[in-house]
This record gives sequence, structure tokens and C-alpha cells, in this order.
Amino acid sequence: ELPRPAEITADATGKAQVVDTRPWANFKKGHLPGAVWSPLGKNFHSFAGSYLDPDRDTVIVAPEGDVEECVRALVRMGFDRIIGWASPEAVTRAGGLATSEDISPEEFVEARSRGVFVLDVRRAGEYATAMAPGSTHIAHTRLATRLDELPKDATLYVHCRSGVRSAAAVSLLEREGFRAINVAGGINGYIKAGGETAPGA
Repeated sequence: ELPRPAEITADATGKAQVVDTRPWANFKKGHLPGAVWSPLGKNFHSFAGSYLDPDRDTVIVAPEGDVEECVRALVRMGFDRIIGWASPEAVTRAGGLATSEDISPEEFVEARSRGVFVLDVRRAGEYATAMAPGSTHIAHTRLATRLDELPKDATLYVHCRSGVRSAAAVSLLEREGFRAINVAGGINGYIKAGGETAPGA
């Protein structure tokens, strides 16, 4: 039988891990500290499955009408410790929220000219086609197991193809104590903005 988690307040999540399914625009403006961004849809299994621990209690942030779908998806991936859900409105009203940052492709081109640390979270085949020279490549699905390869003392500029996978990666990195910025528009936008590329390794 499918678990039926109870609705809880945003300040009652305790030590549970939080998966936030709201649109990125809402998540970045204010989310529970440590929450992972994983919108319902084609990427949910990829993001939640890669960034959440099935052995930990889990809280969902989603509209009430989406909770059952979210629970069903998590259970299929082996998550059976879903202890509650909080509404988007409850999160918006909560205090002490964390925020995430986007930059435009043009700002990314400028940042690269200053020698910043760039993390490319696309698949290997995408990276091989065209990458920003000097970038570090770790596919977003492998990121959680390779965090020790990243510098804690630098700001990480994270991009994918269009900015969706990198946004989820930023939420994971922030949970783990990194300072990370999402490149909105991804490498597609970067190329349109005149950014330099080269074939990846």
C-alpha cells in the first residue's frame, strides 16, 4: 500500500532530507535550507534518485494534488521513509529560507574571462561535442559520489545544456556546503552569447 504522509509545517522537517518540487523560479527565491530541487516530470527520477538517500527520512514540498504522484515515484525508487509533506505556501511563509543564484549566459562569458571554476554536469557525449575550455566535467547523476573532487574554497559556476540539470546540481552542492551558481540557459546560451568552446576529452 502506498504511504500516506501527513501534512506538516515547514519548520517541522527536523533532520529529514527535503525534496522540493516547485518551479525553479520559486525554489531559488526561497527554500528550506538543504532542500534538493527535483520537479515532478521527466527528470524527477534522475534528480531525486541521484541526490537523496533512501535510508533517511524524507519530506516532500509539493502542492497537495501532486503529493501522491511524488510518493509513488519515490517508492518506486526504494524510498519508504517518507514522513510528511509541506505545501508551497507553508514554505513561502517560513522563516530562515535559503536562496540560490542564477546568472545569464552573458554574465557567464564575463565570469569565465576572470578564470572562475566551471563545472559541466552534462552527459559525457554532450561534453565531448563542445565544452567551455578549462571546465571540470562530472555528469549530474554522478555528482553526489564525486564531491571530494570539487574545491570548497571557490565559487562553482555550474552549467548543463539549458540550465535545468545544473539547477538541480546547484541545490545538491549548496546542501553539501559549496557555493554554487547556476548558469541559466546553459552552454546553449553561452554559445549564443559568444562564449568560446572546444571539443571535450
